Amino acid sequence: MTGAASGGLSARIVLRDALRSENANFYLLLGTVIFLVIIGLIVVFSASSIDSFLSDQGFFGGFLRQAGFAIVGIPLMLIVSRLPLVFWPTWAKRLLGLGVALQLLVFSPIGIETGGNRNWIAIGSFTAQPSEGLKVIIAVWLGVAIPLAIDRVGSRVWQVLLPVVPAVGLMGLVLLGSDLGTVMIMAIIVMGGLLFAGLPWRILSIPAIIGALGVVVVAVTSPNRMSRIMSFMSLDGCTDYSNTCWQPLHGLWAMASGGIFGVGLGNSKAKWSWLPAADNDYIFAIIGEELGLIGCLVVIVLFIFLTILFLRIIRDT
Repeated sequence: MTGAASGGLSARIVLRDALRSENANFYLLLGTVIFLVIIGLIVVFSASSIDSFLSDQGFFGGFLRQAGFAIVGIPLMLIVSRLPLVFWPTWAKRLLGLGVALQLLVFSPIGIETGGNRNWIAIGSFTAQPSEGLKVIIAVWLGVAIPLAIDRVGSRVWQVLLPVVPAVGLMGLVLLGSDLGTVMIMAIIVMGGLLFAGLPWRILSIPAIIGALGVVVVAVTSPNRMSRIMSFMSLDGCTDYSNTCWQPLHGLWAMASGGIFGVGLGNSKAKWSWLPAADNDYIFAIIGEELGLIGCLVVIVLFIFLTILFLRIIRDT
């Protein structure tokens, strides 16, 4: 057998092993994720085409960037899903250290500020948001550390909470960059980990209340956040149309113009530089405009189905 033939056979064996599963939930999860990725890429292509063209990347610039992430991410997802459990205890600590190092880079000269948040790094034309990776790292860390803590200390609840300390430290680093939204998502991940670990609600309610009060304090002490909150709450009579109200208003108008069935893929008017962040933060507005209420409901139902699959997998594990 030639080297090329042998390599091709090995690749097929690896792919077959990656897709092998005795659990139907695996295939349902894989199919749902791939379907969502396909929908996302189609809408990203439509939403980003104009801005990509205006920034000299051609109509396909934004799409190709996201498609590249998908091409790398889907095989990586399959490989990670096949890793043995013994792999994670060692790598959870390494990932935690890597996450801290990357997040600290946002405070270095390569860190950049976007939308009032210093939570990005830029190397040439490449930009990344380390805190996005921290969400996954926290989930992995808690999935490893909490069961180990339970095995060591049994039912002593406060000692079971010790693995949360590094996660809270990571949340503090993100908050130093003023990204409150990401911190709130990370807090939900932590609370979910503790909930599925079996901690009673009377214990979970304490950090939940403290966290909620912290969010309120951080929000009301930031003029920028309060301005955005008040603008969102008074969109019907907004007096700052050209600044803080511009994005949410145009997002709502885009969704409203889609009606039940939408104006059709590629026919969005909001993407013609009317709606900032049309291909990322406000992409759901483009879905509503181009695919209408039906398209929005399909996406929402897919995410609900994804959540149900997660819960079924957790139950059966």
